Amino acid sequence: MSTTESDSMDPVIASLSTSFGQVPPAAIPAMLDCILASTGLSPPSLYASLLDAFPNLIKDVIKEDEKLGSDRCNYLTSLVGALCHLLKKFGANNNNALQSFIWRSFIPLLRMVHASDREMRNQIAELFVDVVVETNSWAVVEVTLVPFSLRSVGLSVGVLQRKESDVLECSIFQGLTDQPASNSNLRIDGGKWVLC
Repeated sequence: MSTTESDSMDPVIASLSTSFGQVPPAAIPAMLDCILASTGLSPPSLYASLLDAFPNLIKDVIKEDEKLGSDRCNYLTSLVGALCHLLKKFGANNNNALQSFIWRSFIPLLRMVHASDREMRNQIAELFVDVVVETNSWAVVEVTLVPFSLRSVGLSVGVLQRKESDVLECSIFQGLTDQPASNSNLRIDGGKWVLC
């Protein structure tokens, strides 16, 4: 996005930022449709501007190790709802935009939100899944979110991947054999996990 386009979007993003704190998440799609119709902005340009502004929009809302109040949860849910609504407007041609959403918004937000804020996490996940289902973007989820999730699960249970092969070393299997942990391996063979 050029600097001129970015500057022209600043007032719209500032207005939206204020609205996210005042408009219930359920009303965000209708509000965005009105903004798009009255300003002549395209969904991709508004989406790109919102996604670019995302880190700044959430920095004051999320504070480390702090459970969010309902007003801040509504703000974040409205912001994600806006991004998801705009993604739906792309239709089936949203692969790059959806990947950007996953890496620049969805995953970072889930990492920042306190684990006890389950209801908000569920709302955000539901918004994301609605986009994937409506736009039939399962292939994008398969190539981005599934490998990320598997790596995260693997790291959380102590599985480390060797760079030179698909062999995974796992410290939790050390007690299963008489061999030292370095010889207890879990590997992917033909798409299945096999204990060696």
